[in-house]
Amino acid sequence: GGIIKENKLQGLIDYVYPSFGEEAKEEFDTTFNALQFSVKHNLIPFEHSKDREEDFYKQFDGIKVLPASCESEYRAFLNKFDFIGAELLKVQIRKNQFGQWMSNGALEKDVLTLHREKSDENLIEINYYVLKKKYSTDLGLRKNEDESRVILDDILI
Repeated sequence: GGIIKENKLQGLIDYVYPSFGEEAKEEFDTTFNALQFSVKHNLIPFEHSKDREEDFYKQFDGIKVLPASCESEYRAFLNKFDFIGAELLKVQIRKNQFGQWMSNGALEKDVLTLHREKSDENLIEINYYVLKKKYSTDLGLRKNEDESRVILDDILI
């Protein structure tokens, strides 16, 4: 009838999310411990601290990359000088993941050079990183699935 009894809630949550994968549990524990530490030691209302502010911003260590499946659309946006539309196609990954994927070839740096109309001297170079991992707007980034597998799946279907 639309009402969930509190004593049944944990059972329902366990049913929908039966278990953590090892990577998800590790990420949860890291985030939980950082939050718990901050609450106990760092968060003091109305007291400014340069160190605490820097620690806060270090939590957001993401780098934006472009899924390979979005590259043609990205280039089309840039050719129309729609930088906001192009930027919205990128996804954010953590710095340590960026380094790992750069070293194993899942990420490649690319450059697009744009020419302004009626002038060959005004060149704009846009550097970006293309991620060869499966991505969809519905499910997001599939870190464990390469983009090449997506193409093969599409051919087989």
